[in-house]
Amino acid sequence: MTNLEKPYDCHVHSSNSDGEKTIGKIASEAYKAGLGGFMLTDHETIAGVKGYLGIKDSFPVPMIGGLEAATHMMIKGHRITFEIKAAFFNPNNRDLEDLLLFLRYHRIVRINEMVDLVNKECCDVSKGQKPIIFNELLSSDQWAKYFRCRYNFERFFESQKRSLIKKFNGEEIFLNYLPLASLFSVGRNHLAKKMVKHGFVTNTDQAFKSLLNPIYQGEDHNCFTDRYTKHVEYTTNIIRNAGGLCGPCHPGTIHKQYERIGITLDDIYSAFLPYFEEGVFTFIESEYEYCETNKLGITPKEKKMYNDYWKQKCKYHGWLECNGSDTHGKKNGVKIGRYHTPYETIVRLKEIASGQHKSKKEEKISLNNQN
Repeated sequence: MTNLEKPYDCHVHSSNSDGEKTIGKIASEAYKAGLGGFMLTDHETIAGVKGYLGIKDSFPVPMIGGLEAATHMMIKGHRITFEIKAAFFNPNNRDLEDLLLFLRYHRIVRINEMVDLVNKECCDVSKGQKPIIFNELLSSDQWAKYFRCRYNFERFFESQKRSLIKKFNGEEIFLNYLPLASLFSVGRNHLAKKMVKHGFVTNTDQAFKSLLNPIYQGEDHNCFTDRYTKHVEYTTNIIRNAGGLCGPCHPGTIHKQYERIGITLDDIYSAFLPYFEEGVFTFIESEYEYCETNKLGITPKEKKMYNDYWKQKCKYHGWLECNGSDTHGKKNGVKIGRYHTPYETIVRLKEIASGQHKSKKEEKISLNNQN
């Protein structure tokens, strides 16, 4: 097997969002792990994808440009938030860039809300504890980058503000958040680390499994708040118009998060099915390290149930399985390559993205025309 025929890890995060390592370091680790390449799927940012274009010749293995973005759909009358993974898009597509900018903007809005809730719940001044402030969530290097760019960004976004408001439902925009959102993707991982530093929790797992856990949203002592997303039809439309392919990430987490309101695995499957039949979804993450990677308290038994369920659906329908580790590069975290995607599937995805492979819907139409 040549290096080009080896499997790819198709779910990797870098320091451009909430990962620990640069894309160059990730490429080296992918090579050492015996992978043929990897797919970068940072949260709602393609900074790493754009950066790769200028240095790709120095990488020991190739990188597929991707992203992970939050979206939602309605199931049984409930608004269900989940993540989709996308790849093979044009990183310079303006509509895609605007969507990701606004999603990152709302990440900052949400994190500010969660910082306030965490401080109210955890900060005990009598014990000498100090409240967390948003500025702590970014490193000194990141703030230095922000201040170098701030003036030009503010001038640019002041001129673009009206068009952005018009594009996103007339919502008021905090101008001071937009320059930050244009540079950084801020998430719960950043907040969890500061909760440890301030002595609010002993480790980040404790922060995620209790205070920042979406399962307990709205209950006492919970600090999680949901965030702004666009409907899955809008989000996938933007991605597909940018030439990209997409599909759901770690679908088991949807069940774990919403089973308390009566959402079953079959409900999620029924909601996904039309999107696969219409060619909107091209693949799904059928295998996933739910126990270690996700912070919802999923048990090994539940992990097996989720992976078995979705692999069975893939086998029945012939859905492409696009799997990865969801590694964030943490020292004691999931290693790159824990789950991966066969090279043959990567080739198939590239063919679909380039228009060389017809979707099931297109094949049916072609067959009907012949008859």
